[in-house]
Amino acid sequence: MSRDNSYAKNLLAQRGRRAVATLLNWLESNVYQHLPEELQAETRSRVMAVMGEYQDLAMDMVAADTGIINDYWAEALTDIHTILRRIDGHYKVSSDR
Repeated sequence: MSRDNSYAKNLLAQRGRRAVATLLNWLESNVYQHLPEELQAETRSRVMAVMGEYQDLAMDMVAADTGIINDYWAEALTDIHTILRRIDGHYKVSSDR
């Protein structure tokens, strides 16, 4: 892995923002009307927190120097991405938002 990982970091930041927007848009369109306002705010906060933690992990992985950790986490991220794409297709929410 090269020392210049700014492209990967920018890509992760962009995809992280898109993932959060996709989830929150779907929740606002399909779920929020069934929730009290305080639970809407809590749901939004938790989505943002969990996605932020995931994005931090991905950023740390990109910055890591050891290929073994990167290979392990790259495989795990691929698995997570595959699962999210299946969920995305099931609910007909575009992952390109």
